[in-house]
Amino acid sequence: MQNNFNEYAFSLIIDEFEGTISEDQKKELQAWRQAAAGNEKIYQEFYTIKSEIDLLAEYKGIDIEASWTKVNQGLDTKGFSLRTASVERSELTIAAPGKNYKWIYGLAASILLVIGLWVFRPARVDHLETAAGEHKRMELPDGSWVALNEGTVIEYDSLNFSNKRELTLVKGEAFFKVIHNHEKPFLVRTDQATIQDLGTEFLVTKAKGSVKVLVSSGTVALKALATGESKIISAGYFGMYVSNEGVLTEKADTGARRMDWLNKQLSFVNTDLNEIVDKLKKVYGKEIIIKDSSLKHRKLTAPLAYQTVDSALSVIAASLQVKVVQSGSGFVISK
Repeated sequence: MQNNFNEYAFSLIIDEFEGTISEDQKKELQAWRQAAAGNEKIYQEFYTIKSEIDLLAEYKGIDIEASWTKVNQGLDTKGFSLRTASVERSELTIAAPGKNYKWIYGLAASILLVIGLWVFRPARVDHLETAAGEHKRMELPDGSWVALNEGTVIEYDSLNFSNKRELTLVKGEAFFKVIHNHEKPFLVRTDQATIQDLGTEFLVTKAKGSVKVLVSSGTVALKALATGESKIISAGYFGMYVSNEGVLTEKADTGARRMDWLNKQLSFVNTDLNEIVDKLKKVYGKEIIIKDSSLKHRKLTAPLAYQTVDSALSVIAASLQVKVVQSGSGFVISK
């Protein structure tokens, strides 16, 4: 009878986890747990296993019912089921502690190996960083891609990214071209706000005390973490959250904030050479020195839509009748 009661008790535990236990059965289960320290230990160990399965379901998309079925199938090989009590309640007696059921816990826990996933596996954090004057572009595991401006840091879990498409913009500025998947949303996190893709291309700039999102196509949802306020930002608009003011705003993009460093589409109208050089240094990440100060205010009107700084400087040299000489990894402009 002792073994039969334990079989029935295990069935009650599972029924409780599934929410199908009756009030009378709750009382029976509570009485069994209180009858001996060993009984309560059994209950708590099963509760721990159940919690791990719940976490797997949340983070990995695991079918809880199928997971418990695996446990039940394993127990069937030992001669009884967790799901079906084979005895009448009138036959039950309180079980004395001392029965060794360690194989049950081991078998239940082994489902985590059977499905090939451990919820407590340490996340692999991939760290991508650009130095001053450096730009990077890379494809993410889901096929989306990201381009990093200089001085930018992002972090993400590459091993789990296809299931949980989230990354953190630690600092700097990054442009995202996202493959939309409504079942697995793409989320960019910062310490002040989150940006969720709704089918789009967008630029995120994280500065001290603010987060700015410029949408080039589609829409994004910008959410302030401190206030919970959220706005849908459409193409041609930018959203901005300023943390010390607690203000989330949306405005039309006037064109003043362009992604020159990404597309290299520059155009100047009657612009000082000094200003042009400053822009080229930011866009191409190269050191450029104007040797003769008298050249700084020479004016240039020209499009400079080139992927390399060499080509852009060649146009400047021909247009302004100046010399451009490479010096190390940089360039010097002189008369």
